[in-house]
Amino acid sequence: MKLIKTITALIAISLFGASYANAGSHAYTGPDLSGEKLTIFGPWLAPQDDDFRDVISIFEAATGASVEYGGSDEFESIINIDCQAGSPADIAVFPQPGLAANIAATGCLSPLGDDIKQMVLDNYAAGQSWVDLTTYKDPTGFEKFYGVFYRVNVKSLVWYSPDNFEDNGYETPSSMEELLALADQMVSDGNTPFCIGLGSGGATGWPATDWMEDIMLRTHAPHIYDQWVSNDMKFNDQRVIDAPEINQTCIASEGKVACGKISKDILLSKVTNNKISCTDEGKDFYGRVLGECFVNGESLSSYLVREGFAFAYRKYSDKYILDEEYAKSNKLGMWSMKFEYPWDFRKNN
Repeated sequence: MKLIKTITALIAISLFGASYANAGSHAYTGPDLSGEKLTIFGPWLAPQDDDFRDVISIFEAATGASVEYGGSDEFESIINIDCQAGSPADIAVFPQPGLAANIAATGCLSPLGDDIKQMVLDNYAAGQSWVDLTTYKDPTGFEKFYGVFYRVNVKSLVWYSPDNFEDNGYETPSSMEELLALADQMVSDGNTPFCIGLGSGGATGWPATDWMEDIMLRTHAPHIYDQWVSNDMKFNDQRVIDAPEINQTCIASEGKVACGKISKDILLSKVTNNKISCTDEGKDFYGRVLGECFVNGESLSSYLVREGFAFAYRKYSDKYILDEEYAKSNKLGMWSMKFEYPWDFRKNN
């Protein structure tokens, strides 16, 4: 099987010498690659690939090699097909580290040497973090270093027009709560708060995952997010399923309130600095672990339902019905507001 090198390792290394040579302070001292042909496969199409092709031209001039670049918006599908056929490009520019990790596990990637790893450690700020992000398990389960980051993008930014904000008297939000409140105000004013482009061929929908990632990072510890990225925590894990619900709102007498966040904060205040014990009650249809957790002998599930910030899921259990009836009759928590059941919110959003 032909092996490929991941990200743009060779180009990144050669680029340093080529760029400095143009500045007149350093000359390229790498190997003479005259007559060699290098194939690169990546996700960029015209005109986004223009800058990358400029880099390729510099590399060709410095090394004598010829480079053939091919891009596709179906990168994920094609890289898998090429690897299975044993005919991948020499270098692949992966748009996601997770995809590179999956390909490494098939044996299609060629690990890089310690000299390349040291170059990253020496020249990249927080170098060890970049090394960790391109260190994956090979088919035998051993972790090896596979790639160099060539370009990194800041994601999940919300762009806005300052002129439009000024015309409508809007202030720039500085928190998720303020952003949601502003969105509600825009709707009340007859404006559309967001425009999100989700179309991307076979990868349609990926921009929405950036929002999910932000919510996961806001609501869980970094190591939980890392487990999700590495697929040690599955996408049907309850923490992932519940992530969008943190933005669920309810209508109270004073207006719309972030009841999803309130429920989370109440739970955190209950468990903070307390010892938690949990019972194992098997797994559900999706293979998720079921259980009940306690603080000082009190069931957290029962507590949240009785306070009106969680619901008895009667479709699967009648365990917390009495707690729910108590909260409902006393108009506690969300029972004092207009709300949408979490399972309906998840379905509709």
